[in-house]
Amino acid sequence: MSEQSIIITGASSGIGRATALALADRGDLLVLSGRAQERLVTTRHEVVTAGGRASCVQGDLREQETITSIIATATENSVLHGLVLAAGAAAVGQVHDSKTADWESTIQQTLTINY
Repeated sequence: MSEQSIIITGASSGIGRATALALADRGDLLVLSGRAQERLVTTRHEVVTAGGRASCVQGDLREQETITSIIATATENSVLHGLVLAAGAAAVGQVHDSKTADWESTIQQTLTINY
């Protein structure tokens, strides 16, 4: 039987990182993706230290090459078993200074990169 893999987007921080750490002991190959290479490698190290297995794919989910690489990594020697879509984008600043366009852009980016 083939091993199983789980893709986790946004794995370099926040919910994606927390999910990777929570799944570390399942025995699945965790394919971690994110834009911040150093933080992604740190998450991978933490997963491995906790007894898990993980691969990193650094890149921007708005680029097809990144998506292709994530899927190839997850399916090279494994059956894709799950997806955790935790990548996100946010506008930074004071709420009272925010514009509707900032909100719309954040929602569009977050929906686009996860689906």
